Amino acid sequence: MKNSKWLSIVLFSLFFFSCSKNQINVIANDNLNRDDFIIELEVLMDAKLLTKYNIFESGTFNDIPNAYGENDWRIYYKDSLIFEFRHFKTNRNEYHDYIFEFEQINDRIVCDVSILGTNELSVNNKNQ
Repeated sequence: MKNSKWLSIVLFSLFFFSCSKNQINVIANDNLNRDDFIIELEVLMDAKLLTKYNIFESGTFNDIPNAYGENDWRIYYKDSLIFEFRHFKTNRNEYHDYIFEFEQINDRIVCDVSILGTNELSVNNKNQ
């Protein structure tokens, strides 16, 4: 009986903590190679310290830190900056879903970003 209680607690904890993190999804249309994109996040950790994270590179996802305040995102395609934007998070304990969608229109890479959660944001580089 004791073992099943501990097992239940452990399983619940694993489920709870695995759901408590930021999620990311990167979608590219058929004529783009998703592995050619780099998504970078730079956060202001305190008044003097900027920290840079590679969130997506070569098809590999890394965790998105729970930094609040100014979150500056940069998106590269084949080593060229194609889009940058700022997302302001008000609380480090709130989690978001980040959706990056890429398509090629003529000779241009178009990026649509949707951030779902407490501090929602929808931006794109269509008019740049």
